[in-house]
Amino acid sequence: MSEINTQSEKQSIDENRIPIQIGGTTFLVGLHFSTTSKETLEDKIRSLIGKEVKERLSMSL
Repeated sequence: MSEINTQSEKQSIDENRIPIQIGGTTFLVGLHFSTTSKETLEDKIRSLIGKEVKERLSMSL
């Protein structure tokens, strides 16, 4: 595993993470967005919601 040597590298990594608290534990969640993707954030969210709805409907049958 590579070592982080500079303050700039540490700051860059911290800017790409958000803290998510579940119970008494805080997780640093890394975010990554493709610069070449044709799908917008709205498209991605709609797709994820659609998949979740289909899964829940199939479980209730």
